[in-house]
Amino acid sequence: MIKGFKIFLIMLSVLIILTVGSILLIQHYNRVSAEPSDKVEHTCEFNSELTIEKEPTCIEDGLGYYSCECGEKQYLNIAAIGHLMSDESQVVIPPLCDVDGESVRQCLNCDYVEIGIIPAKGHDYKVVSETQLPCEDHVIVYECSVCGESYETFHVGIGHLMSDWLIQTEPTTETEGLKVRSCQNEGCDYTESEIIPVLEQHVHSYSEWTIEKAPTCIEEGLKYQLCECGERQEEIIPMFDHVIGDWEIIMEPACCAEGLRVRSCEVCGEIEEEESIPMIGHVIGDWEIIVEPTCFAEGLIVRSCEVCGEREEEIIPMFDHVMGDWLIQTEPTTETEGLKVRSCQNEGCDYTES
Repeated sequence: MIKGFKIFLIMLSVLIILTVGSILLIQHYNRVSAEPSDKVEHTCEFNSELTIEKEPTCIEDGLGYYSCECGEKQYLNIAAIGHLMSDESQVVIPPLCDVDGESVRQCLNCDYVEIGIIPAKGHDYKVVSETQLPCEDHVIVYECSVCGESYETFHVGIGHLMSDWLIQTEPTTETEGLKVRSCQNEGCDYTESEIIPVLEQHVHSYSEWTIEKAPTCIEEGLKYQLCECGERQEEIIPMFDHVIGDWEIIMEPACCAEGLRVRSCEVCGEIEEEESIPMIGHVIGDWEIIVEPTCFAEGLIVRSCEVCGEREEEIIPMFDHVMGDWLIQTEPTTETEGLKVRSCQNEGCDYTES
């Protein structure tokens, strides 16, 4: 009983001490707060380097902050960087002729995968069977060279386009002849033939001569006459002599080159005669000063042919300097030498003596 009472007294004493201490602390705080403050008001300046607290990912923003020297922090979001997709795609399902394929490519920073469509290639049909000639009704079979799928098309024939008859064997008074004709449509080899009856005995009766090709001075001509049976008789027409024209100057003579004149046939234009025209020689003009001589450079005079422009050149010698009076540049003294100079008076010349 006594022991319990002692514990109670100890706890009561502790409580009283804590209560008195709290009252004194509050009074001190209030007194300090009531006193005028000498501290300067602080404005935060967040000018530190950005500190990354959370790195951004392809799809999530990151978090960073700037610090003030007082310890205050200014936070800001760092935008997600987006997926960085690989340049190369991997074919997962190859495309077929009429079915699209699939490809995939992965983000280089995460496990995101993008699926792409590879368009179907389409059939590559080629003709594998054509049962008839194009002139007649026929079926054409097409087959895909990739997958083997095939289909058929029916085509109505366009009909034969026959050529003129060609006599393969001429008939005579004793034997029959033969004439043939063939279809002109591309790819068709259809032909027809017909017997030509034996000829009756026939005496040719020719028409008047017809000139097929007139003769010239360089080529023979040709004339023919026909029998009503179709027999043709030909004869060569001799060529005639050239008709020589007047002389024509082809190239005028020059100072240092001969000219040329020719005579040609007035019908065919063939040159029959050629003749040189003598040179005319140079016509030299007066000398002309191109560059005036000076006391520091030579001059140049030229003269030219008035016909062809060929030029002859000569050098004009330099002339002497025209020196001015001596000018004292530095007066001599009893201890040092003096200096005098003079220069060339010609325009443009900077020659000096000292």
